[in-house]
Amino acid sequence: MRDDAVRMLSGPNQREWLARNTRYDPETGRLLVWNIITWKWCLATSENILELCPLSVRGFGDPDDIWTDVRSKASRQSYDPQQRGDTPDYSEAERSAWLRESRRRKCLPERIEIFNVIEVDPSVRTVLWA
Repeated sequence: MRDDAVRMLSGPNQREWLARNTRYDPETGRLLVWNIITWKWCLATSENILELCPLSVRGFGDPDDIWTDVRSKASRQSYDPQQRGDTPDYSEAERSAWLRESRRRKCLPERIEIFNVIEVDPSVRTVLWA
């Protein structure tokens, strides 16, 4: 059985994650967050921070408070489009095992949901197809 408990990062680990996966673009004055799904730098705003920053990093709370907290802790390292954030390299066997363990069928056989890696909450799943 899958352990779906949310494991929050400790303060030092949270700051390390933010240092690796956030950038400040001095030309535009904007904060960028590395999207762990698409592996691209994305413009971070108070409206989309919940979609970019994993729950284990941002914790629970009001989106405005989370945005303020992420901005205050985020690294002020200059943005370099050639630099990447966390991009783990998984084998095909590891990918298949994750997919097998992270999906479930709903009542209708044509509807499959998958574990949401941003929310890391067993009640939040993304519909693959319906």
